[in-house]
Amino acid sequence: MFSPWPVSLALLATTVIGVVATGGFPPITGPPGLCGPDPADASCTVVLEACVTTVSDRNNPYGTEACVAAAACYPGNPDAFLGNFYCRFYNFSGSKSANIPRVPSAIVDKILASGGFVSYQSFSTWYTNLVTSINPGATKLIDPAFVKTTFDIILAWTGFCSNGEIPPSNFVDWFQWSSTVSGPATTCGLVNGCTTTYYPYVIDLTVTCAKDQNAVSNPFSVPSCVAAALNWVDGIDSFLSAVTCRHNINFNTNLAPPASNNLPALSFNLPVANPPPYTQQNFIDFTYGSLSAIGSSFVRYPQIIDWVTHRWLIITSWTSFCSTSGTQVPVPESNLSDFLKYSHYPLTSTSCLPGNCGPDPHASCDQLMSVCLQSSQILTDPYADINCVLTATCWGGGPKAFGNSISCAKNTFGRNTDPDFWPRLTQAVFNTIGNSQTGVASQQNYIDAYYGALSKLPSPLWPDVNYVTGNWAAIASWTNFPSGNIPYSNLADWLQLT
Repeated sequence: MFSPWPVSLALLATTVIGVVATGGFPPITGPPGLCGPDPADASCTVVLEACVTTVSDRNNPYGTEACVAAAACYPGNPDAFLGNFYCRFYNFSGSKSANIPRVPSAIVDKILASGGFVSYQSFSTWYTNLVTSINPGATKLIDPAFVKTTFDIILAWTGFCSNGEIPPSNFVDWFQWSSTVSGPATTCGLVNGCTTTYYPYVIDLTVTCAKDQNAVSNPFSVPSCVAAALNWVDGIDSFLSAVTCRHNINFNTNLAPPASNNLPALSFNLPVANPPPYTQQNFIDFTYGSLSAIGSSFVRYPQIIDWVTHRWLIITSWTSFCSTSGTQVPVPESNLSDFLKYSHYPLTSTSCLPGNCGPDPHASCDQLMSVCLQSSQILTDPYADINCVLTATCWGGGPKAFGNSISCAKNTFGRNTDPDFWPRLTQAVFNTIGNSQTGVASQQNYIDAYYGALSKLPSPLWPDVNYVTGNWAAIASWTNFPSGNIPYSNLADWLQLT
């Protein structure tokens, strides 16, 4: 029986990073999913899901066309794809790519150009047509840079950079051997400067923007471009590189990214309920409205609204439209235009962040948080610190709320304060909490660890033991270990996925 849930969630030890798509394997820019990283590109998710739901023989996934496409586009390599694929079926495990049947000629023939080889154009056409046949609504979300990078990786591994033409047998070899055997190169340089982001909704806006004729010459006259630029966390210059690269692929041009300060100013009122100046709610409405205007049922919206509201905090901070109390003041259109033209680089200051960072309702947890915030690893590897791990287990709202509180306290935002993108719980910290011999943490282990951490503070505020056991009971329930004896991998999953 098919299921989206894994046998084990321990496959998620993947650090998610933003990358420039220049070669190697498909970049891991999407958030971690239950069976491994989710593809950043909407179309790759389409073919992956179609692969899982339509495969006729789990021992022969390459016999299904959607699975061939998924293996090509999935972040990592074909074995990473197979790990995700097998994980989605209960009690099923399969072979590595080197030991499964090869891609059949009936599928390869659909990918070949008229000369009997695989070219970028023939690969792109096949991939686009396949996505359209599976879900027509996803076609307009295909990232041209993603598809070209995928082909570039295969072309480099097979060693045909010089002419861009891959013989069928070599093309099939990539699916069978690239996970275990290195090729002569990792890139042929087909794609350069195509910056990307790990926020899927921003990629969807950028892909839409890049299809507009004015995307490079006058991007701030195009609503999807303005929405993408304002939400692009790595700065306006990075956004302009991203959209120019994709525009060049779409229109077969070779334009250089423009300098934002030389571009025409923002030339339209945002399509919101009121004229400028603009409020945070206007920005939220504009972002969601721009995504809705793409007109695809497959468009990705922000997973949490905090991503959008935090961008507005950065914009109001840069434009200096804050009151002395730290609250936001509506931003005039001319200042929003200045942000697009002159802010250039990644920004993290959120001096408009209202109020103080709220403490946890329970004093002992708030004490542990104070110690956690002093850790040198707080923004890089918080689950390598025992105080941070214990705080995550007790913090009201769970690990996500814990991450939001770090964001507030450290006046920063993004993957460094999002548990989805933190390294997993270290074995050393787990051993401090649980039993290193059995690999299990019990309720009593947790009680001892919690009180032990508090005992090291100068004036600990001791909690009632029922509060501590209640925290552990919630984790035991989520991990489905009602006995309270929780293995390492399941506790690590709770910290990262709840």
